[in-house]
Amino acid sequence: MDSKRKELEAILSKIKNPKREYRSKAAEEISKKPELFKSLLETIFENNKDFSQKASWCLEWITKENRAPIYDNLDLFLDNVQKPKDDTIVRPLAKVCELLAYDFMKSNGKSALKEDQIEKIVEVCFDWMISDRKVAVEAYSMQTIFVFRNTQDWITDELINILEKNMPNGSAGYKARGKRILEAIEKERATL
Repeated sequence: MDSKRKELEAILSKIKNPKREYRSKAAEEISKKPELFKSLLETIFENNKDFSQKASWCLEWITKENRAPIYDNLDLFLDNVQKPKDDTIVRPLAKVCELLAYDFMKSNGKSALKEDQIEKIVEVCFDWMISDRKVAVEAYSMQTIFVFRNTQDWITDELINILEKNMPNGSAGYKARGKRILEAIEKERATL
């Protein structure tokens, strides 16, 4: 094990439970050492029982505060984002995808994301929406897809189909978010 990995694991070991104070303190410590960010991503994607979840919490916190580290490691992130299966790890990854989508939206499509990177984000978000996931993962995914809906002709129709199929049996949160998205699409189409 290399020294960066040992240092990262020492920081992650300080997270005693998911309380915000522990997560934010570890994320702040990692943020001050950008050389650890690649190891942070690698730890998430290893599905290591002891560290992957804690690493994903830190990734979300860091990305909320500063997008530069994720953009610097975007290919590593996108090439592996589908690997974790546990929702406690996937939820922060879905949130990071949503944050990248918001950057795209705020930049009017002129963000640092390339077309193939957007396709990977959309693909993994659709996968999360059609698999049995917790509502937070599904909500972040549908919002991300909604933001990217105009990057490919087929995305909007596929999003509508999935929402209409899943909403009747979805949770209250799924139904509420899905309804807002469908209404926004309908309103957008009415103005065309």
